[in-house]
Amino acid sequence: MKKKISSETGNNGSEGNSNVIKGSDIIGTTEKPKGAQKPSVTRRDFLGRAAVVGLLSGGFLALPKFLDFDGNLTVEAQTICSGGCETDPVTGLARADKAYNIKVAAAAYERNMYVPAHPCNGDEALYQSQRFFASYTKGLKRASGTDGQLGEVDPVEYCKLLVALASGDPTKFEAVLLGFSNDCGNVFITDAEARLAPQALPPNKQRRLESPQAGLNFDTEGKDYYQLINRAPLSLPIIAFPPAYKFASEEEAVEIIENYWQALTRDVPFINYNTDPTVAAASADLTTFVNKYFGPLDGGAVTPRVYSRGNFPGDTKGPFISQFLLRDVPYGAQTISAKINSPQASSVNDFMTAAAEWRMIQTGQTPNRQTTYNGMRFIRSGRDVAEFVHNDQIFQAYYNAAINLMIPQSMGGLGVPINPFNPYNQNTGGYCKQLNFVEFGPSQLYSLLGEVSVRAHKAIWYQKWQVHRRLRPEEFGGRVDHTINGRRDYPINSRFFTSSVLNRTAQKFGSYFLAQAFPEGSPLHPSYGSGHATLAGACVTILKAWFDSERQYTDFAPILQSNAEGTALVPVISSGSDESVTVADELNKLASNISIARNIAGVHWRSDYIEAVLLGEKVAIQILEDYGFTYNEKFEGFLFRDFMGNLIKVGGNH
Repeated sequence: MKKKISSETGNNGSEGNSNVIKGSDIIGTTEKPKGAQKPSVTRRDFLGRAAVVGLLSGGFLALPKFLDFDGNLTVEAQTICSGGCETDPVTGLARADKAYNIKVAAAAYERNMYVPAHPCNGDEALYQSQRFFASYTKGLKRASGTDGQLGEVDPVEYCKLLVALASGDPTKFEAVLLGFSNDCGNVFITDAEARLAPQALPPNKQRRLESPQAGLNFDTEGKDYYQLINRAPLSLPIIAFPPAYKFASEEEAVEIIENYWQALTRDVPFINYNTDPTVAAASADLTTFVNKYFGPLDGGAVTPRVYSRGNFPGDTKGPFISQFLLRDVPYGAQTISAKINSPQASSVNDFMTAAAEWRMIQTGQTPNRQTTYNGMRFIRSGRDVAEFVHNDQIFQAYYNAAINLMIPQSMGGLGVPINPFNPYNQNTGGYCKQLNFVEFGPSQLYSLLGEVSVRAHKAIWYQKWQVHRRLRPEEFGGRVDHTINGRRDYPINSRFFTSSVLNRTAQKFGSYFLAQAFPEGSPLHPSYGSGHATLAGACVTILKAWFDSERQYTDFAPILQSNAEGTALVPVISSGSDESVTVADELNKLASNISIARNIAGVHWRSDYIEAVLLGEKVAIQILEDYGFTYNEKFEGFLFRDFMGNLIKVGGNH
């Protein structure tokens, strides 16, 4: 199901698509699959019905004096000014009916959309008699004897988890035994410790499974995330989210090869990628697997210019790090520095390379080592950007970007104009006597980032826990070390063992475990897809929709990058292809930086990122579409490019 996505082009192989796709046509699919019936009623039909149903359900009895039965002002109302209290054109029961019917119309419109299938890769069933070694088991009680020493799960506890997921009974999750301790009163880690300070977790405590019930919840706004389809389907059956790669597949082998190289190049400054020998070796090695490598290519090969970068338009233009991660944030009366607390570029910050430490972390026990820091720096390397996503606060990066986009240059921001189709954009004929503080303005924008975030998390948590339960790269790394050292013969694809990354890993780390950037390794939830990436896709879609993201970034600020030491930002010397960088390009790169930073840290796979970004985009598009039901302003829709490079318009109400 995976597709190679050009790093600079739309899905038709050109630089985007000049055809505008209506948002109502792209929900679920942009192309009608063979044999499928599209919904017979459009969003605009439902909008019309909302008004009619409101009248028929009794709302016409409370129509104001100066409204006719079509809801229009009469001649009398246009010529007489009547003082009083309420001046809403629809009041009383009519207002209540209208609010009700808008919600009903939106719900009916969404229910009328496709209900997709949710397939998985089949590994769980295939290896259930072998203690589910190809599935996510971190944090659960280990098996006894040699199996437990190899990090394998107690199959009884894994089955109890499956029973809990299938039943939806909250108490059944509490019956699952965890790996280090089940003494809730004494050694369980607190919420604050788990969520707010993961760089310095207290040792000898039990981490808890992260939100296994999240995907079982519902929302009162937006299409049910069960029905979201992350890619445009071209044939039946319509699939919500492609299956993860199989444990024994070539694709899985190539993905983990990239993870191993990213561990080896974490401390290379991005500014030195074009000259660094390890980056060159990584690029050359990955090129030998190009038929199964789904990262960006440069002339048909992986080169240092595109190594470890994202898959979407703009990701390989200019420097590695998005400008939105390098700019200070004019946060009201404060200014927030773009510098981060940078970890030392040292093997002291490479974790879980020894069998004992790896086994301990697989039980969910908190680590007895912590990250060592080296002071405040601009993001300059893979280790730095991994640290940013180690402790970022949900939609922090996108909130910071929104502030920079909105605040004028005279106040320290970029001052990018709002979307040309925003009804308050005066440059394109919008209202000139009304200010957009609430709707179409900062109040709605900032709240939308939080709104899409929780929905994005629910959408991907359903895929993580209810469908795929894909093992983490660190778990796969344990299977690698055990196989090479003859402790157990796991069915790892033979192509993996042809990579030069293995010898380099053993030379640097003394084992074949996948070195982790975080002392505790991954969170305690399955890998596929990435929560950070889903949220990135959702929030960046909101930002691209809100602003004139087709504008050149250099219209507002120069393009900079960190020096090798992380102490200063320096100008970027243009290389021709880097000259045309739009605001949308930089926002796409922001989404990919945040997502791939989790891969560089060792906690996610590349496909976790690609598929999740596209799912997050659909979350945001659906919410923008829903808001079209609610606006009083006449609105054609937000115009922007999606992550495939298509120019789309969403959220209009006429």
